[in-house]
Amino acid sequence: MTLRSELRQRMRDQRRELSPDTKLLWDRLVFQRAHKDGRFQRARTIHVYRSTNDEIDTMPFIEYAWALRKDVYCPRIVGPTNNGAMEHVLVTPATTWATNAHGILEPVDNASTRLHGEFTSHDVIIVPLLAFDHQGYRLGYGGGFYDRFLEQASAHTIGLAYQFQRCASVEPAIHDRPLQRIATEERWYDYLA
Repeated sequence: MTLRSELRQRMRDQRRELSPDTKLLWDRLVFQRAHKDGRFQRARTIHVYRSTNDEIDTMPFIEYAWALRKDVYCPRIVGPTNNGAMEHVLVTPATTWATNAHGILEPVDNASTRLHGEFTSHDVIIVPLLAFDHQGYRLGYGGGFYDRFLEQASAHTIGLAYQFQRCASVEPAIHDRPLQRIATEERWYDYLA
């Protein structure tokens, strides 16, 4: 098992060990910190993933963005699950969701589906992660979906994490791109202007 694989497993285990009360409190603290980000507040378009049970709950971000009349896009995987791509689907309170092969809720395709192309510097992307390091590099889940997506986007990036997910190094690959900000239940980490 590689160092990255071991780190992924350790972080998954630590997240699963959180008590429901601790998780609820920490999720609220992360939301309270992250939704106040100036770029999040100014953005017209927000891209955000639907969280799994052990990730920081992203539904408050989605609902808050809707309340501010922002366009909210969520990813949907297309193609093979091991090397497919993500589509970015406009979601509303009326959106129908289904669980994909990775156990993640994603918007169901229908006749009114609206896809988004390029995410620019006026937009914000909330990025999932399993670990992050002192330079802002993230360790994802290993599928490369967000790595490929972020290579093509110029939007402001915000990672959501628990404080224990910070480590010395995630051993970033050459194509990895650091996140600009990461919010934990304890503080902000700023990496790029």
